[in-house]
Amino acid sequence: RGAIVIELDSLGAGALCTVAREGILKPVAASSRMKRYAKHASQVSGVPVDTTSILWQESAASTALRNGLQAMHLVGTDGAKPALYAQANDVADNIDPEILAENANFVVEVVKGI
Repeated sequence: RGAIVIELDSLGAGALCTVAREGILKPVAASSRMKRYAKHASQVSGVPVDTTSILWQESAASTALRNGLQAMHLVGTDGAKPALYAQANDVADNIDPEILAENANFVVEVVKGI
């Protein structure tokens, strides 16, 4: 009770997005509470955050949302998918340290806001 799940994917590459809707068979939407946390963290950290939908995958966040928990899924995107997701170039050498530091700062602000 009272737990909040924050799932992180591809934060070292791509443009930072919050996942607004996700899931395959029964898509779920992020709560307005989590959206407020993300908006506030974006204002404080100065990191621009967009929204996306991932309707082709189940995640820990979508499972948590279906079970009544507060959850947020943050993704570094490249087009309609997480950046470098399951590709041959999905290696540690392709992580951009500046993007990773900026996105880590955003995550810290989200946690502080909770």
